[in-house]
Amino acid sequence: MKKPQAHHDLPQKFKDRFSRLGLDINNPKHMRWVEGGPHGNHQKWSHEFNKQWERFFQNPDVTAKDAVKFMNNLRQNTKFQ
Repeated sequence: MKKPQAHHDLPQKFKDRFSRLGLDINNPKHMRWVEGGPHGNHQKWSHEFNKQWERFFQNPDVTAKDAVKFMNNLRQNTKFQ
């Protein structure tokens, strides 16, 4: 990577929601390195990434297991690389 940036796969915007599920957004297993600007797209896709999480949290009954599964699915999505 030319300009690695730390990325929270459990976005900081939803820290309180993840905390209520017992998930620590700063745990390294919930983070990864992504290519930052100007060579990477991190800033270009972060907004849409958060929108995906907003949709996820529209379900009031989600569990920590649901969140981790959703996080792993987003990690596999080439749009968010």
